[in-house]
Amino acid sequence: MSDIIDSIKPKWSAGHDNIPIKLIKHVKLAIIKPLLHVINTSIITGVYPSELKISKVIPVFKKGEHKDPLNYRPLAIQPSLSKILEKCMLSQLTKYFESNKLLDIEQHGYRAKRSTITALVDYIETILENLDEGNHSVGAFLDMTKAFDSVNHKILLHKLSNYGIEGKELNWLKSYLEGRKQYVSIKHINNGYLYNANSQTRCVNYSVPQGSVLGPFLFLCYLGGMPNHLYKCIEQSKLCIYADDISLIVSDKDSTSSKTKCNDSIDILKSYLNDRNLLLNSKKTKLIEFSYKNLELQQDSSNSNYEMETKFLGLILDNTLSWTSHVQQICKKISSGIFALKRLAPNCSSEILKSVYFAAIHSNISYGIEVYGGTCKYNLNKILVLQKKAIQCILNLKKDVSCKIHFTQLKIMTVYSLIFIFIKQLFL
Repeated sequence: MSDIIDSIKPKWSAGHDNIPIKLIKHVKLAIIKPLLHVINTSIITGVYPSELKISKVIPVFKKGEHKDPLNYRPLAIQPSLSKILEKCMLSQLTKYFESNKLLDIEQHGYRAKRSTITALVDYIETILENLDEGNHSVGAFLDMTKAFDSVNHKILLHKLSNYGIEGKELNWLKSYLEGRKQYVSIKHINNGYLYNANSQTRCVNYSVPQGSVLGPFLFLCYLGGMPNHLYKCIEQSKLCIYADDISLIVSDKDSTSSKTKCNDSIDILKSYLNDRNLLLNSKKTKLIEFSYKNLELQQDSSNSNYEMETKFLGLILDNTLSWTSHVQQICKKISSGIFALKRLAPNCSSEILKSVYFAAIHSNISYGIEVYGGTCKYNLNKILVLQKKAIQCILNLKKDVSCKIHFTQLKIMTVYSLIFIFIKQLFL
């Protein structure tokens, strides 16, 4: 129990009970025994405490007109004690599902030793294998509309039952899902004082709880079985899934056949999702025909929906896998980081500037380098040149001074070193 409490991030944000997790961490030795008794009683009886099923929703502004509700993103905050109880159940469910290999191998979201990087590597490797075999590959990047908010509880509980969860465990999950409530809380200033203005509490009949610990894993269970359903209908098809991001790759010796199979696959997936109360957003679905050659899209009916590139799990994926557009995006972000270093340099030490480098520059270079690192040397050298400029800003060096020894002194790896290290870690 102590390990579970320690594993939760120490935040001051609190749900409707106004108890932040940081406070619980400070008093955990005093409350751990009664808390453990409550958790054991909940699991044994199969009843989830109703007070822990109330969500506080805070609207977070994104962009656009402030008075338009659609320009706000709902951020749900669950009671801190519910996170502890959910983590206890999640550890048992995860162990059961992983040991029995019940989750789809194509699913990379919210799983141990899986990430967006493993999803990217899996998808790109499939494309390269198809192209090496002389096949035409077509990719589809599907977007679901409010997937987590559309989960049907009856269907989810039925799927959990099919997975072998029954008895008090299934009753606990049913109690966890049903009877949930939420309200909206906004900050309100009146006569110079800041108040919380709360809406009426309303019932939530669908969805897995946003901001919860257990919700994302339950969604994986809800979506489970989709790859096998597709593979039975369409040969030479492959899915790569990260939570609710679904990426499809279809191949065939003939270009027209691969496009037809891709459209058929999308229809099958759409039907599968519709049966589970999930809706595909056709407007945001992107199609790409992959090739080693730079094929210009012809303006005809067969290619009207195809793109030259699209954003895929944080990377810009182009139809020739050259990664040129993505490297250009990285260079823009590095340039912004260099600008910040120049502004801070007169008033900050090299250690502080080094921290800024890792936050604003290194993070952008390192993400996805296992995948885009296969780009041409010309693109990688663009990144290396900007790295050298950053080193010169940190140490206040002249432009004509060699930075080779300074990379070692600052313990900053070049883009080429990062490629080697990250790919090595991927296969460990």
